[in-house]
Amino acid sequence: MTASKAIGIPHVWTWNMPNRTKRIRASRSVLRFEARLRAWTDGGERFTFRTRAAPGKGGDEALREYVHKQRSLGWRSGLYTNYCDFAPVNEHWDVDRVMRRSSGDLITAWPRCYSPKALFAVEMDRQLAPAIQGKFNTNAAYTDVHTSVSPWDRTDYDARVPGAGTFAATFYAYGELLLHDQDVYDGHCWSEGNHQWLYAGLCAGNYGLTYSNLRLWEYPYLPHFDLLKMHPLSVDIGVPWTARFFEGKAGWNEPERIESSIDQFLAATIAYGHIGWLVEEAHGIRQTCRSYYMLQQLQSRYAMQKPLEIRYGTDSGTVSSSEALVSGEWKQSRLCIRYPNGHQIWVNGNGEQAWTAALEGESHVLPPYGWLAVQPDEFYECSALLNGKRYDRVSSSEYIFMDGRGVLCTFDGIGTSGSLAVSRGQEGAALSITAIEGINTIHIHSPGRGYPPNDVRTQIARVAKAKRVSVRASDREGKELGDAAVSTSAEGWTIEGQDGAARYEVRIE
Repeated sequence: MTASKAIGIPHVWTWNMPNRTKRIRASRSVLRFEARLRAWTDGGERFTFRTRAAPGKGGDEALREYVHKQRSLGWRSGLYTNYCDFAPVNEHWDVDRVMRRSSGDLITAWPRCYSPKALFAVEMDRQLAPAIQGKFNTNAAYTDVHTSVSPWDRTDYDARVPGAGTFAATFYAYGELLLHDQDVYDGHCWSEGNHQWLYAGLCAGNYGLTYSNLRLWEYPYLPHFDLLKMHPLSVDIGVPWTARFFEGKAGWNEPERIESSIDQFLAATIAYGHIGWLVEEAHGIRQTCRSYYMLQQLQSRYAMQKPLEIRYGTDSGTVSSSEALVSGEWKQSRLCIRYPNGHQIWVNGNGEQAWTAALEGESHVLPPYGWLAVQPDEFYECSALLNGKRYDRVSSSEYIFMDGRGVLCTFDGIGTSGSLAVSRGQEGAALSITAIEGINTIHIHSPGRGYPPNDVRTQIARVAKAKRVSVRASDREGKELGDAAVSTSAEGWTIEGQDGAARYEVRIE
């Protein structure tokens, strides 16, 4: 029961469910859930099967304001819900509403809770979900546990209930409950995962996790079932969060290893076709922003797309999955995935060796846990080597992201050795540059080719050719720091980094 930080989904997707079609309508920003129990409880009270917010935190009015503030940022906001954990102190408690084991004992659930009967859970969701949505104006929900526990572990042997002794009764009930939450919360019902393969398409998505002894950080990439069967029906988040992914790996979060650890975490997320988990700021704002910008545009091009082909890389090219499984090459974790929209992804999940990926006759050297993603004439992303040094780059119509990792890199008309993102400006500004970390200078040159009018790369070209520009700097709180120093050359403009500056607004004078 952890809080979710799922990177936003920039497009509208459609997928088929039994007898219906659902649409995910997500914002361009972050999808967030109040998934911890703090919205409902001040201490040890009941935290499910309720519609009243924690009184010690301001009650319903404070929670309404909290949701309103989140939604005003362009986020989806969902509250924690759960119809699998039923506490004896709950106002709806009745011992006859609890599942029973074959021995006749009550089935236990989360500490101090019991498992409610499946049809009672459906009944209460029908009553409580619309009440919660109506009271707090949420447009998403985290319906915890339902896709985590197996239906055979929540089989009710009470002879008084329909389907007694069959896990199918629980499965169908949970599926109906998830579908109902999809209707109530604008198509955005998310759950915990672990048995999400059973419920693919019945909720929007889940944490991309498995509660097992399988360590994803050391197991070779084998994403076929996920990509070909689950992926077209639902959206999973991360692999799942950083600490869970690296469970059992000592020292992964040490300062000298965190950068390479996040490389590995992001590469696995991409290989399995999941949307991103926003890396926690405790690991450094540079890592947080890298996780956001390297996945926000990329995931919109592969999420819920069924791959046309999954191949494995070898030292002499790529081979089919069948050949790789026979030869053992799959254990090198070098994937080449082709999607129907023309998008192609190469991921080097090998932690020891670089991999040279060939694209239209051009070689791209992918370091351990590096990747390349291309949609011709529209999108380009890589975490690759340039002259033996690793760098990160995203080239899209929405934004340019670059992290030179200490070495000057110039692409799409932007040059930097630090980490930054460039988007179209607002309120008269031509460009808005977010300075994340390590910015000494920012170079603005011509991108070298043409793009559509509303493309950020077109704006970069306009600035590069302008006779005169001005740049206003501001800090993280939005406080203006004055004009940044700007110089010109035959190629374009150079902005001098300013202490404390987090954003530069570039205007053409």
